[in-house]
Amino acid sequence: VLDAIDKRPHGILTILDDECHLPRGSEKSFADKVLAAAERPEQQRTAVSAPRFSFPDGGFIIHHYAGEVAYNAASFLEKNRDTLDVDVVGVIRKGTDSFANGLLAKFVENADASGEGSLTGGGRA
Repeated sequence: VLDAIDKRPHGILTILDDECHLPRGSEKSFADKVLAAAERPEQQRTAVSAPRFSFPDGGFIIHHYAGEVAYNAASFLEKNRDTLDVDVVGVIRKGTDSFANGLLAKFVENADASGEGSLTGGGRA
């Protein structure tokens, strides 16, 4: 199960990061790629399969130790983009904590270098 989630290059989290970087990346495309990766020949006993019912934005099932869990891909990309809420940024900028201000400056610098905007990071670390 862990390999299906995190193993490179065909793990769910790797596919999610890649889809976030695509200009036209979508939840449906993400779910389709997860299912395609699960069908690869090297995935002998895959922990991922197609759901028995369809989700509008796509979905997949992960076979955990305790049973099957169906995941709807809706909002996966948005949640993975590491965005900071504008209100949070405002509070940190007005604050006097040098550590927090340093973290915000580094976050903005990294976001600007990636070309994804001043409040958006770029996936998980």
